[in-house]
Amino acid sequence: GFATAARRIATRRADAVLFAGVHPDRAASFARELREAGYRGPCVADEHVLGARFLAEADGWHIGTGYTDAAADPRIKAFTAAHRARFGAAPTPWAAEAYDTVRFGAHGLAAAAGDDRSVLRSELLRRSWQGITRKVSYDPDSDFFEAQEDAGAFLYRVKDRTMRFVARADDISRTLR
Repeated sequence: GFATAARRIATRRADAVLFAGVHPDRAASFARELREAGYRGPCVADEHVLGARFLAEADGWHIGTGYTDAAADPRIKAFTAAHRARFGAAPTPWAAEAYDTVRFGAHGLAAAAGDDRSVLRSELLRRSWQGITRKVSYDPDSDFFEAQEDAGAFLYRVKDRTMRFVARADDISRTLR
């Protein structure tokens, strides 16, 4: 269990706690032990810990994700409005990122002069592309996807057993002032 660690953290009054694990049940146990030990400082984890049990125990925790809340992110209001108009509901998690991914590939296909895979790869490596959630490109040395100039990360806060969008990572300093 986490009882001993939680008591030590609570008595030392650490500035913040980062849970780096990936199991929702263990994260829930840790959150409960911290609360019971009296720790009231900031707590942070990433999206791997999300699950009903964690959300029930982690009120006030901040969570980093790779996806935005399309209904709450002011930068993609047009996408959300178009999605609601077409499908009658708000976009689900990862919908905006999936839209960007498909449009990035379509951009490469439209710009490519040939129909073979290497032509598409060359076109996608040539220049970055601005999507609705982030600027994307492939690193020409590693061929890995990367988000440029925009971390492509988003911050949420757990409140009443649900995730509430706080800000894009690159907007945090402006949002939390």
